Amino acid sequence: MAIFHETLTIEKALSNSGHSFALCTCRLTNRRLLYSRWNIAINIYGCNMDEKQWESPEEWKAERFLDKEYDLID
Repeated sequence: MAIFHETLTIEKALSNSGHSFALCTCRLTNRRLLYSRWNIAINIYGCNMDEKQWESPEEWKAERFLDKEYDLID
């Protein structure tokens, strides 16, 4: 499973951004409103290559998913 997840981190199975719609109006952490039915774009590459979340995100390291903090159900 670790190899599978590391492969998805490096080589995305999806396009550069995932698109979704907000189901209800809600307030985000920066005090902005996200209105119902707004189109939301998620930068998957930015999430996977964030150096605050991953040590050396550009390197292949399947062992990062073998840590006990990582839950295989995710």
